[in-house]
Amino acid sequence: MKYEVHVTEEQLSLLTKALELWGRLCMGQIEEAALPEIFVDRLDDFAQTKEELRRLVSLMTGMDSPTASHGIRSDKVHPSGRVAWDMYKAFLHRLSWDRNPEGGVANCFDRPFPISDRPLPTIKKASDDEQSEELPERRRASY
Repeated sequence: MKYEVHVTEEQLSLLTKALELWGRLCMGQIEEAALPEIFVDRLDDFAQTKEELRRLVSLMTGMDSPTASHGIRSDKVHPSGRVAWDMYKAFLHRLSWDRNPEGGVANCFDRPFPISDRPLPTIKKASDDEQSEELPERRRASY
């Protein structure tokens, strides 16, 4: 079964960040999950969070180095992490080209290469007049 979802550019950007976060967590890149952008006004809290995450990485992954992580293709990475990474790369690719139609040298302009055993998601720019199908109202179950 396939679905069609209509989101704004801002929503797609947020989905992209969430998918990257899940993929990185599955690889053991927990320090990257500290999301420095949410600590912009509290850099002292960010530094403390980063240090706590380093200890957590060691406990969760058994890797002693705070900078160690599994590669996305490692068999130690949960399959959902690879699917999330594929989705992240496909969404980032689309956003990059929509935001900069001339392209660029960053890898986000390269065609995504699938990592998981699932097909890459397809994403296209929707026209402004496209409407999504409305779902029926929830019916109460009778007991």
